[in-house]
Amino acid sequence: MKNSFKFEANAASKVLDISLVKVSRGNLLGPQEPKVERVPEGVKFSWEDNSWQASASPNDPVFVFLLAIDGILSGSVWEFFGNIREKGSHILPVPNFTSDKKWHAWIAFSQANPWTKKRELSDSVYLGIV
Repeated sequence: MKNSFKFEANAASKVLDISLVKVSRGNLLGPQEPKVERVPEGVKFSWEDNSWQASASPNDPVFVFLLAIDGILSGSVWEFFGNIREKGSHILPVPNFTSDKKWHAWIAFSQANPWTKKRELSDSVYLGIV
């Protein structure tokens, strides 16, 4: 979050720029041409398959994150192990009572590291409000 603040005109202090927030950070190759849209089933994240570029694998699961920060129903919805990279899309269901909310959306990928038994992450990409 340290690089997510900026000065605004006429402001005495820094303010949070949500578009600069990273929900994940790492060395894994991130999504190529990511997009987000509302669909009847929830929120659809899509990307171009960039498997086999750098360390990207077709089996890397997508990590998707939604954040609502306005009003009484603020909250988040996320899925850490979504569809794999080669699938090209993932639908994240959102609760019915929040279906009309405006959500900030991020996408990233993860990959199992067989030696450390931990997960490698990509930097998240902010996709805007959906």
